[in-house]
Amino acid sequence: MTQLHFTLEQDFFTGLFTKSREEAFGLLIQCLLNQFLQAESEEKLKVSAYERNEERTDYRNGYRERQVTTRIGRMTLVVPRHRNEPFHSSMLENYQRNETALITTMMEMVVQGVSTRKVEKITRKLCGTNFPNQQFPSYAKGWTKQSMRSIQDHWKESIHSSSSTLCISR
Repeated sequence: MTQLHFTLEQDFFTGLFTKSREEAFGLLIQCLLNQFLQAESEEKLKVSAYERNEERTDYRNGYRERQVTTRIGRMTLVVPRHRNEPFHSSMLENYQRNETALITTMMEMVVQGVSTRKVEKITRKLCGTNFPNQQFPSYAKGWTKQSMRSIQDHWKESIHSSSSTLCISR
């Protein structure tokens, strides 16, 4: 397992103290995730930036920005691109725009009978963005009672193993 060392610029770090707690945490996580993507790219290429080496497997080809919605809000990730073989991160699935746990939680709320209006209100408050009500049916396509039971079992295990629980009233 590779060890990662994250570097924060002094101006960025001191600037975090002028932000609200949620905004500062979001910026910090965004910075760390971007550095993680860069380190993962270097590991796949087997060379760091501007380094020449016989072990090189591919070449860098710029970056692309991706908007990802997570439990702590929307963030912009700078994803490296490779010339010959596409870069696939272990952190992000291809074309993933929303955190899987966030979508699963929203679907669980709908299945448990929470109205889509309340789900939208909760996600707007927690994530700073909302998901249109029309998207819920498209997320639910192909979900069977068996798959919903497995999701419910998973969440029951998670709640028992977790020390904090989010309570949602109907």
